[in-house]
Formats: sequence, structure tokens, C-alpha cells
Amino acid sequence: MTLYENNVPFSVGSVGIRSAFPAIASLRAALPESVYLWVNAYKDKPDYYTAEDLSILSKIDPHFAVNAMDYESLGQTCNAGNEVFYVQGAGLVKRCYKDRGVIGNLYLDGLEGLSAVRACRMKVCDCYIGYIHMPELKLQDIYGSGLLERIPYGAMSH
Repeated sequence: MTLYENNVPFSVGSVGIRSAFPAIASLRAALPESVYLWVNAYKDKPDYYTAEDLSILSKIDPHFAVNAMDYESLGQTCNAGNEVFYVQGAGLVKRCYKDRGVIGNLYLDGLEGLSAVRACRMKVCDCYIGYIHMPELKLQDIYGSGLLERIPYGAMSH
């Protein structure tokens, strides 16, 4: 609440496992309406959610359906490796955290020298911090400058 009272933008999230549903609902009730509560879909088990589960989670997180999907990404345009990068401690730079391909070294090449539009090399993109960079999903229209922080337009206005 200190963040909220000081107008610091933030979002709150949880993994949507069934055992956490009561805690997620309690968290939603405790947060101001303008604070976005996102739910990461549990994807370790196929067909994990029932229609009722999906309805419950979509009422808490209006963008849950976007997160509940996996996206075919092989060969698709992605801003990872152009606008955003995954950098490991030693300076190894990759497009994203799931792509094991090294595109350079931060300390030797600098990000400007490594930045390029690249097609995705992964068959499927299944995580928010990856698929948010797929332009065809138009998630910039939902989150704007809060894309990485997962703060939709209109959230946190009080």
C-alpha cells in the first residue's frame, strides 16, 4: 500500500494453480481496484483448467486468456534481440532467456552492435516475458510503456 499511496506504478501477480485460487481471490479483494492483478497460467499439465477455472481467473485478470495460450513462434518476428535482450552475468547476450543462442558479448560488442531484427528460433513461446515481444499480438496496445512491468493502460490511476 506504500507504493500505491505514493503513486508508484506496480502490478501484482501469482501463478494460477488451483490450490492458490483462494489466496489469489483474497489478494484481489485486498488490493485497490486500479492495481492490476495478473495471473500466470499454469502450463505444466495439459488441459489443467476447467471452464469454471478459466471463468474465475478471467474475472480476476481480464488478460488471463492471453497468458493461458502458447504461441507458435518459429520464424515469427520478435523484438527480442532488437529492443530487449537477455544478458547473463559474464556479459553473454541472447535474444531471450529461452533461446540458448548467444548473439554476442555486452562488454565486447555493446547492445547497439548486437541489436538487429531477428526471427524467433523457438517452436513455441509460452511465457509472458517472451511473447510480449511478438508484435502481431499487439500487447503494446494493452500495456503501453508498462509492457515489461505488466501494468496496463489505466491501471494505478487514483
